[in-house]
Amino acid sequence: MFPRTWTVLVVAACVAALATSCGKDPVSDSPGISDTTIKIGALVDLGGPFAASGKAAVVGTNQAIADINARGGVCGRQMELVVKDFGYDTQRGVVAYDEIHNDVLALANIMSSPLTAALRDKINRDQMLAFPTGANSNLLGDPHLVVLGSTIDVSALNALDNLISTGVVKPGDTVGTVFLEGDWENSAMQGATWYADKVGITLADHHIKATDQDLSSQVTDLRNRGVKAVLVGASGQQVATIAALFESTGTNIPLVGVGPAWNTTMLDTAAAPALEQNFTRVWNSLTISDDAPIAHKLLDTWNSQYPGTRPQSGTGITAGYAIPIVLEQILEHTCGDLSRAGVLAARSRVETADTEGIYPPLDFSVPAHPSSVQANIQSVDPAAPDGLSSGPFFQSDLVLDYISDMTANN
Repeated sequence: MFPRTWTVLVVAACVAALATSCGKDPVSDSPGISDTTIKIGALVDLGGPFAASGKAAVVGTNQAIADINARGGVCGRQMELVVKDFGYDTQRGVVAYDEIHNDVLALANIMSSPLTAALRDKINRDQMLAFPTGANSNLLGDPHLVVLGSTIDVSALNALDNLISTGVVKPGDTVGTVFLEGDWENSAMQGATWYADKVGITLADHHIKATDQDLSSQVTDLRNRGVKAVLVGASGQQVATIAALFESTGTNIPLVGVGPAWNTTMLDTAAAPALEQNFTRVWNSLTISDDAPIAHKLLDTWNSQYPGTRPQSGTGITAGYAIPIVLEQILEHTCGDLSRAGVLAARSRVETADTEGIYPPLDFSVPAHPSSVQANIQSVDPAAPDGLSSGPFFQSDLVLDYISDMTANN
């Protein structure tokens, strides 16, 4: 189910914003704010299983900040990024948050669903605006969190719908799922289970940890259950392992990544032929290999910083870019009050946002709903800059029924 909209907290934020503007200096009392700068933070993985996405996100975020600053900044101030690497270790991430939360106005990235869950009480206490990149449906409706694009449950639903609409899977078939345990898995299974029940397919579900390397038991069970396809929400290395295990048994199974689930180093593994033949990814944003102008621009940015090196995560770069662009649109509504309460109040007034095509047009008008219900299908293309080619955005004919059901059951 979707969470309830936090109406009381939104009202409280607005009241707090009014009080702040009447009784205090909204600049001097605001963390991360000076007369000339606005500091924003990012908690990313630069040395763990999702380091490729973390490095890419920092490149994209820094480029967005450079673009914002080049056109004069926001609210008469230049943006600065404060990056903390937590190595995809939740406890390290909590420590990193404690180190920077008094020095930044907002968090431009929390790159972990478990870390987001661990920090929610602190974020609420600190009245921090944050952008989690783990797009779990249970984050919706929280006025402190901005979730860009379709949530994981919607992506999983769209992924299954694409398998049905292309004839890969038919009613009565079994589809496997392998998701990272926790909120990610819970959200993905919510959408997948709803869709499976609607169209008459069976799910053979497995959950794994981010540190798991031996996935042979999961693959053996999926083969024994005769799955026609597998949805995978895991690290790129884990996806490559699953593909290689299926190939080693002579089994050609379509693998559909839901979420990051990719980096270009997968094309350097023994699983590359199987991935090229069987892997697609369904996610909520464009990859850097797309033909959109913003993708070309960000590819140029990457190439200028890392010449001769392929970006390992194209959507890491594009999503990283989109976050400051949306934050800029929020801050423009509250230049007279840059207190955290003022920023939260402004966030509640922003109903739409544009990300230069990285995401479909974003609609925040119903806080308990995803800001988009569209997905992008990406297939393996070894010649593409990040090894993936983007297709058009699409949505299942059933996705709005799903949103309606989840809202009604709340």
